[in-house]
Amino acid sequence: MYLFLILFKNQKIKNKCICILGDLSFFYKMNISNIVFMGLVLLLVIMLYRLYLLFHPMNEGYRGLSKVSEFEDALERKYTRVDREKKEVSYCIKESTLGEEGSGEEICQKMTYKYHFNNPEKVKLVKDKIETSTILQTHGLPIPKFFKLSLSGSGSGSQIDLLRSKMREHQIAYPIVLKQIYGTFGIDVYTHIENDEMARRTLQMFVDKGYKEIMCEEQIAGHCYRIFVFNKTIIDVIKREAPYITGDGIHSVEALIQMRNKKQLEKKLFETKNISHAYIEKAGYKMNSILPKGKNLIISTVINMHNGAQISRVPISEVPKVNQDIFIKTNEVLGIMTSGIDYLSQDISIPYHQNNGRILEVNGTPDTEIHTIVSSQTNDPFDIYEKIADIVFI
Repeated sequence: MYLFLILFKNQKIKNKCICILGDLSFFYKMNISNIVFMGLVLLLVIMLYRLYLLFHPMNEGYRGLSKVSEFEDALERKYTRVDREKKEVSYCIKESTLGEEGSGEEICQKMTYKYHFNNPEKVKLVKDKIETSTILQTHGLPIPKFFKLSLSGSGSGSQIDLLRSKMREHQIAYPIVLKQIYGTFGIDVYTHIENDEMARRTLQMFVDKGYKEIMCEEQIAGHCYRIFVFNKTIIDVIKREAPYITGDGIHSVEALIQMRNKKQLEKKLFETKNISHAYIEKAGYKMNSILPKGKNLIISTVINMHNGAQISRVPISEVPKVNQDIFIKTNEVLGIMTSGIDYLSQDISIPYHQNNGRILEVNGTPDTEIHTIVSSQTNDPFDIYEKIADIVFI
């Protein structure tokens, strides 16, 4: 415990901890059994915290169904009872008695929306990208080729050898994607890795951050679409395009990125923080390069709203039925009622088998903010909460 306190560089925090825990001499008097007991308690706290993180995304902007009062308002306009504390909604009708409609016993259906109407165990399952991709692959759904890569007990040389070996085994060629197995918002996702040297540097970054295993995928070209599926129905489709800057012949790439991020914040949108330096260099530029006037340059290959991607709504009528079917089937095989599916394609209006469209990831507690932002930006009357509320009980 003393060593734990030493880790605090802030003296005020350290003093506060000491005040709470008492004189440090107390710890010197503890016997082995007490020390072991405290260690087990600390381990339990850490495990419970990590379990909490599985179900509660650590992002202040996150707006899931259970966190949005507008959604609960929509439920109350539609259904008999909504318990905001328990996150439950009920739909009640009275049976007909002796020919008199609605005069008999009241029959109610109840559902919880705490985890977006999903079973919490299923939410936990889809947070595991390896497990999710394995299930989708087993059911014949289109996904990128992938494998799990262990990083423990090996140096950078043997790691790259293992990566190359597994790439050959799974018939994956560069460029590839390396990313954490759990996680959201594009954190620790590295795309467009073109060669062994880039892979070596990326693997070392994961090792330095303490990762024991990661996921490797083939790189799929195209835009990243978010498909919101609820109760066997496609509710909304949002197109996300890679964030880019446009040169003015005066400012450097770095300055243009800063200017773009400032404008994003003024619009109450997200900055682009995950910059793809290797991709920029491959295009022939550096951060201090002056970008020619009118030249567009993609600054990140992590295509995520929380990383400043361009977003727009796609009419569901433009999505072919064969594509809609695989999105609905995704929910069915994973056993979830609600999902936010990330789908990669050059054009979602083309059947997936004609342009190598692939299901990238599935989110069991999808953020609704991307859908409401598009509506507010374009003055679109589309209301995702009303759309969901309409079909809770069907």
